[in-house]
Amino acid sequence: MDMTNLQEPSSSADLPIKTLLLEDNPDDATILKKLMKGARHRSMRFVPAVKLSEAVELLKLEKFDLILSDLTVPDSRGLETFRKLRAASPGTPIILLTGMDDENMAIQALREGAQDYLVKGEVTAGLLSRSASYAIERNRLVQERLRLINEFTGAVSRIRILSKLLPICAGCKKIRNDKGYWEQVEQYLREHSDVDFTHGFCPECMEKLYPDFMKKKK
Repeated sequence: MDMTNLQEPSSSADLPIKTLLLEDNPDDATILKKLMKGARHRSMRFVPAVKLSEAVELLKLEKFDLILSDLTVPDSRGLETFRKLRAASPGTPIILLTGMDDENMAIQALREGAQDYLVKGEVTAGLLSRSASYAIERNRLVQERLRLINEFTGAVSRIRILSKLLPICAGCKKIRNDKGYWEQVEQYLREHSDVDFTHGFCPECMEKLYPDFMKKKK
């Protein structure tokens, strides 16, 4: 993974990273907590869960900066653990904790949207802190890209709506909407585009509606 262009967000660099820690092994959880006590980088505040069901409930109640999760817990195993966490909180970055035998599974999770994985027994304070910060920043960039894509898709959709044939009354010039009701042109365009209106009179209408005024003007 290319991390050379990623930087920690300056506005939150001094705040602890609020991390949901899904780990059923108390020894592994204790090691992680002790590691971060001596970290010289950005600190982490762990909120523990030992079961996937507990983690999902916590995600419903609180907002987290990061999820740090073992793949194997009492009520879930393997990729299913990652997938359910992602489904419970799609916008939260996830780092996986794996054993040596789980690396292939972790790589598949990366393809599906996990931000990183760390091998148990090889984790240092600096590695965990950097991985967490990079994961949060990468996720921020992904979410921003998705937002821009959604905005672009919406704009294209509006263009398509306005490019199709519209049934318009030859007399009053109302437009028939998709539900079969007739509405003013201004109202239809407001609902299907970002335009708004200012109102005035063209010369022909001024001549018809205010003939005396036009005579004086001439």
